[in-house]
Amino acid sequence: MEVFLLSANGYGMGATKLLRTLYEHAVTLYYLSEHPEELDNFWDYSYVIEHKLLKPIRETYGSHAFQNTSIREKEVEERFSSVKDRFMITDCKTCGTTRLNHTWNKLDFV
Repeated sequence: MEVFLLSANGYGMGATKLLRTLYEHAVTLYYLSEHPEELDNFWDYSYVIEHKLLKPIRETYGSHAFQNTSIREKEVEERFSSVKDRFMITDCKTCGTTRLNHTWNKLDFV
């Protein structure tokens, strides 16, 4: 309904943003239904996202932002460490360096 409402009132760019999100979610859900063995990677990538979020929080609010939640911060780091290796990809084939993948799956969206 929101896509329709935006489109009907001349807000095509806003409708496009919502439509793209719906499309990407539909493709992801279809892929996961066809490849249920990937569900663990999809789920566990949330630990990587939480870990990535900690850095800007520390930079913005300082280390005191976690004074009362140090247990939670340690938990995030531990969970990230437990899944990190599954999401590493080769950055340079020549020297063999690796980096953290930007997404939960190594497939190209296209």
